[in-house]
Amino acid sequence: MTTGVATTATSSMTSTPARARTVPPPARRRRRLLVDLRIADLLQALGASVPVATARRVVLAGAAGALLMALAAGILVARVAPVLAPGADVVGLFVLLCAYAGLGALAAETLGRFRSCVSDHAQRDFFVGLDVRAADVFVVHALPRVAVASAVWGAAGLGVLIGSVQAGHGPGAAGTALLLGTPVAFGALTVAGALRSAARPENGRRHFAAVLAAAAGLAGAGAHGAVLLLAPLVPGALGQGTPAGAVPGPAPGLPVPVLLAGLAAVAVVGAAGTVTGGRALAAVSFPARHTAPPARRPRLSGPAVLQFARVLGVQRAHGWRLRAQQRITVTAAAATAALLGAASAGLRMPPLPSLPDEAWDAALRPTLGFVALMAGLALAELVSSDIGAFRYGRHLRTAVESGAARSSVALGHLAALTVPLLLPALLLVVVAWVLTGTPSAAPAAVVLGAVWAATIAEHLLPPPRTVEGTGADSPLTGVLAVVLAAAPVAVPLTFPATGPWLVPLLALTLAGGALTCLHRSLTRR
Repeated sequence: MTTGVATTATSSMTSTPARARTVPPPARRRRRLLVDLRIADLLQALGASVPVATARRVVLAGAAGALLMALAAGILVARVAPVLAPGADVVGLFVLLCAYAGLGALAAETLGRFRSCVSDHAQRDFFVGLDVRAADVFVVHALPRVAVASAVWGAAGLGVLIGSVQAGHGPGAAGTALLLGTPVAFGALTVAGALRSAARPENGRRHFAAVLAAAAGLAGAGAHGAVLLLAPLVPGALGQGTPAGAVPGPAPGLPVPVLLAGLAAVAVVGAAGTVTGGRALAAVSFPARHTAPPARRPRLSGPAVLQFARVLGVQRAHGWRLRAQQRITVTAAAATAALLGAASAGLRMPPLPSLPDEAWDAALRPTLGFVALMAGLALAELVSSDIGAFRYGRHLRTAVESGAARSSVALGHLAALTVPLLLPALLLVVVAWVLTGTPSAAPAAVVLGAVWAATIAEHLLPPPRTVEGTGADSPLTGVLAVVLAAAPVAVPLTFPATGPWLVPLLALTLAGGALTCLHRSLTRR
């Protein structure tokens, strides 16, 4: 009897802690553990041997210092701006910069490298084993990044407000709402986007079109607003100019009611997105991981030329050269959109009134030609290294030996090499049109001629083949490619009168030479 009682007591004593261990710790303890793990990871990455508690205090002190510095900077700008630039709109400039930074943070959280910081965390399996929810990881790893940035902008806006009141030109109720509400509204929008990205992990596809549109819209809107706000600093920078003897006044901008309505819309969207995203993330422990996307099969329909072009295009999927090419294209799109935004705001060309038009024209055309040449050579190197004839010539010869038409294969190969350069070439044409005022296809001819020149050089002076079967670096091949690609730039500069007809002729010559080389390589071993 005594033994039975002892056994029962022992079993109850051993089973109670076991049941207690299955109960997950409260949310506060889980988040405190995640904070300590986060700080420990940062200390290990920095190679610092500092206790976690000390590092936590340092982080808090650094955040407080950043807020105080932002507040002091806002006060200083509000006090100094009326002296240095009497016509500048400090409130409008702050709203522009804050909105620009907020949209950039939103792009980083939804399209950039922070998108998978929760759903694809390096310690995800460890968190799942400890029953740590994705919402807790978001609160520790993503929310502080957005909150600190919004708080710093809020402190800067408060500093601008305090400095303006001290200087005797307070912004009023509408300006106060813009100064204090813009960081909050864009911070809420960024949190909503980050929550949506955490609840819906990336499925492996590249959001190139979304990134391109976001970069172009952000750059265009920012340049347009910057020209309107900063025009008083450079009298005569706008196309209509400033009358002689007149004092430049404030630059035209959006009406305050429009800005307030837009800010309210951003705040409502951000608040609604935060609520829905928080619910979606709290409903799951961790979002399910998507498997790697299967290899995309090309659509083998239509003309044979397009079939071979699609087959070669698929070979570039998920490669680093394709991502590098996309980054170059996004940069070109952002620069073009910024130039168009500045021009739509009335920025004259040349932008500096003291610069004569003759000097502007004399320096602009060689500069545009050099930029087009460098962009074309960079893109040609990326494309040729992926699907050039040196790498896929054997595969295409096998297709010809199997019965495919040699002309179709050669045309398809040339199309696959040329199509990735079409969008950057078109963007440079738009840039040249805005800067010079006259449409010209010369920049496109230079960009496209670079990949055709690289193809010709690869056939005339083939690089040595490595053990892996790829092409090694060949200085002679590179020099020949540069010389051929520079012909549409150097010859018109030497003989300016021949530019309108010589540049297209040289580009067509390079295209014909590239097609001939590709055609011959399909039968030559």
